[in-house]
Amino acid sequence: MPMGQPEKRIHIDKFTVPKQGIEEFTKRLRKNPNIIKKLPGFIKHEVYQRRDESGNLICMTIAEWESAEALENAKKTVKAAYEEENFDPAEMFERLGITADRGVYSIMKENI
Repeated sequence: MPMGQPEKRIHIDKFTVPKQGIEEFTKRLRKNPNIIKKLPGFIKHEVYQRRDESGNLICMTIAEWESAEALENAKKTVKAAYEEENFDPAEMFERLGITADRGVYSIMKENI
């Protein structure tokens, strides 16, 4: 990466969704790309899924941003959109039994 350019940030969420909550979760999941794809610094968004042996959904979302600043602004925008529609993610996760592992990653500079 050329000197002086901001380092990309990758926001990765891994959700485990009990099978009885999959429909509500996926309906909700479809809304976020419509918010973030229009924001400054957005690069791409991908969603991966699989089912475990019990039929629960394991879902990973990966959003890539040009910089830490772009990611922070996106988080604020998404939070404001949730508040505007009176959506509480923590409440939905608790009610549906969803667990989440969330984090912000940067690209490893070393080749492995």
